[in-house]
Amino acid sequence: MRILLLSYNAPYATDRAGKIARFLLLKGYDVRVICAHEDDSLHLAEPVLPADRITRTLPPDIYEQTIMGRISRLYGSKRATDTDREWYKAAILTASELLNEWMPDVIYGVCPPHVIAPVAARVSTTHNIPFALDLQACTPTGNRQSGIERRNPKDVQKEKDLLKRANAIVLTSQVWAQDYARRYGAGKVHTIMDGFDPESYPPLSPVPLNDDRKTLHLFYIPEKHPRGEQISVLLDGIRALADGAQDIHLTIAGDETEAALKAAQAAGLNKQISIIPADNPEELVKRRYGADALVITLCNDESDAGYIPEDVFNAIGTRRPVIAMGYSKGITAGIIRERNLGIFSNEPKVIATRLAKLLATKRAIGVVPQLPEAIRKNAAVDTQLVALEPILHGLVAAPGAKVAAE
Repeated sequence: MRILLLSYNAPYATDRAGKIARFLLLKGYDVRVICAHEDDSLHLAEPVLPADRITRTLPPDIYEQTIMGRISRLYGSKRATDTDREWYKAAILTASELLNEWMPDVIYGVCPPHVIAPVAARVSTTHNIPFALDLQACTPTGNRQSGIERRNPKDVQKEKDLLKRANAIVLTSQVWAQDYARRYGAGKVHTIMDGFDPESYPPLSPVPLNDDRKTLHLFYIPEKHPRGEQISVLLDGIRALADGAQDIHLTIAGDETEAALKAAQAAGLNKQISIIPADNPEELVKRRYGADALVITLCNDESDAGYIPEDVFNAIGTRRPVIAMGYSKGITAGIIRERNLGIFSNEPKVIATRLAKLLATKRAIGVVPQLPEAIRKNAAVDTQLVALEPILHGLVAAPGAKVAAE
């Protein structure tokens, strides 16, 4: 089967598109990827697919010199365009050129960004190929809207129409899948959760021992658009330790640290905070294994009921204990409790008690032990993606589906 994967970023091992691309390639599928000229974020690792399977769209300045670019400029489309719309035009042109030489059986678009959906729909209509949309944390029409992309009612309505046209919709959460099944029909809505990469997170990686038995080290990667009150719950828990608070150290990775720093300053804990960059995936893996506990925050609101942060699976992969806070009735809270990953609480006193126990363990034996290996069962990404194969085969076998000539 030939599969055209649409993704804004190139397929890296740490991204949803990269995990899917590698899985399909290892399963023997002829998978190709169309992605943007430049990635949305910095990756120091190599893409998971060979270079000849990855087609990048033209950069904006070169696109403007093409016939399609001149026509767009001639008709004044530039007045109402943004980065996404510019990439849409370049992606359509790139797909047309690729499909002159290679015709896929299925188009699989990984969102966000939401511009992937109209690209998939347009290529599908032009070439009569079934298409599926894979919706991650930021869903086009779900309750949880990301601050990464400012939505307007017209765009949201267009995307609802595109979802009605999609041959399959794949979501990473059962909570979202139930909502989308009511909207677009249960027959085409599927759930495939994310998972940890077993190559990046081997089960036997040791937790580094050190002589610093007095300090409990926490590791935290904030959401791209964090809410300050999330991390403040943890900080209140640390402060509740009174004199013991000085023995807790929180390392925050990434650029989205302003809210956490302000909250730490307000709590008088800024000396216990360290900031590091998050542009090296291998370094982040080491940090997760080396931390005594991992911090995960969600919004304490029903809008996050179906949201599963990537760090939930990273914690499972590393088998490090979790301290999480947010919406306690959501799917993330359920996973943490069912797998005994740690605690999920919005009560500073509960968090303080947990921190004190972890610190006592470290002082006694020099390390916070890894959680039992059994917590990793069925949580690897390859295990989750097994469900993708019947979905793809179902699209090809559907009445009227066009199958590429071998």
